[in-house]
Amino acid sequence: GGPPLNPVEMGMPDEAAIAARIAENKDYVKAFEAFYGKDALSDPRKTFAAATSAIARFERTPAFSPFDSKYDRYLRGEVELTDQEELGRTLFFSRQFTNCNLCHDVKARDGRIEGATFTSYKYFNIGVPANPAALSTLGAAALAQQRVAMRYRDMQGRLSERPFDPYGLGYRGGRWYAVGHCGLRRALRSFRLDRIESVDPLPQSFGRPEGFDVLAHLNASLVEMPRAHAVRALVQAPLEALTRQPLAAISSLEQQEDGVLLRCQADELPWMALSFAALPFPFRILEPDALAREIASHARQLLTLAGQAPVPD
Repeated sequence: GGPPLNPVEMGMPDEAAIAARIAENKDYVKAFEAFYGKDALSDPRKTFAAATSAIARFERTPAFSPFDSKYDRYLRGEVELTDQEELGRTLFFSRQFTNCNLCHDVKARDGRIEGATFTSYKYFNIGVPANPAALSTLGAAALAQQRVAMRYRDMQGRLSERPFDPYGLGYRGGRWYAVGHCGLRRALRSFRLDRIESVDPLPQSFGRPEGFDVLAHLNASLVEMPRAHAVRALVQAPLEALTRQPLAAISSLEQQEDGVLLRCQADELPWMALSFAALPFPFRILEPDALAREIASHARQLLTLAGQAPVPD
């Protein structure tokens, strides 16, 4: 019945009530008979079907969906995005950290980019663990400091078993992780809950390191995960102020005498260049040289768009 018959939406009791409501309006009666025939209002089922058809047809018209946002006009070449908007657009399409466009599809149903509704018309889990049993068992084990036996499938699909001391659970970047000591690798490790095949308590306890910060370790381990480019930069800024910048969320920061050493990993240098361009502080790229060139290229593009003479190489 859709929204008209849904009790938490329009809440109409039945099709007959909808037909009666339509028949009260002379303009509706005239329009229904003109478009759907003289007998369109003779039967509540016909009336309801005609009303459904009329609403669907209207929702397909430009009057209902004009696609006249600034982004739509940008796609048509009518306007330019600001530097901050361009950073957002690049971040949206980034395959390194966000992957927004995997769920928020930017192609219309006919395959064109213009007219996109930013949805794939599917449902996605955006926070609740895909493996609630593992969440419950690991949470209880971490609280009781009880060792578990865990079967885990890595990103290559390889299955392995290990004793595991869960120090705690953390949520980052849309996924839940278990952080603790891995008996197989004999080191601290982070495991995605959605890749855990099974987890069972063992009759052994463990001692969690005093003051261990699960989220700090999780953030550090994800920041240091090897990618295509290792980035190092020296930023002239107070450490506390730099930590409030978006780039800090994917970086490690270390106070030094001549500034803050920023380190991170990147797959996409254009996206990283825009991230540095958004910093309100002076900085110097230490590596890679390709990132420095990418930032310089971006600066020249901005000067050109602003009608200024580009800075020579």
